[in-house]
Amino acid sequence: EILQEAKNDICSKLDGDNDGIRTLVIKFIEMVILAQTKKEQGSEPPKGTESDVSLDMISPNHVILKTTELREEAGMLLGNVLELTASPEISSINLMTCISTLCTVARQRPIHISTVIQSFELLHANLPPHFSSSQINSVTKHLKSQILALLRLPASYDYNAQITTLLTAL
Repeated sequence: EILQEAKNDICSKLDGDNDGIRTLVIKFIEMVILAQTKKEQGSEPPKGTESDVSLDMISPNHVILKTTELREEAGMLLGNVLELTASPEISSINLMTCISTLCTVARQRPIHISTVIQSFELLHANLPPHFSSSQINSVTKHLKSQILALLRLPASYDYNAQITTLLTAL
């Protein structure tokens, strides 16, 4: 219960005004999504010294941790990041953080690759109108590099046409 309250408190800061805190909350949500979903075949292991914590470590009939509830919460949090990515009021730094988070989720949990690619297609068509030309250039460059990283994944083969079209448009 205390852990859930702490998670809820941290995630509620996603709606705050402080961009620095919002960036940290997005990265926290990324870790929660990865921890509360199962690894699949084709999942890329985390970079560096991070251990790959996932729902696979928990027994389905665990007395305290309910895997279904954890998986549903991860899905809801992914939805929050997708919603923030599409928000016209987002700052450029938080948008780039969302892009990185979505790519990390897609690399480590390939079941979400389709959703991530679709969100990038929408993002490309609807970049926030308040961005300056240099912010648009930075976000576009970051988006390109992240999408190129997705192309290396075996799970992306079914989406190569979509990814190629998106890269060409960028």
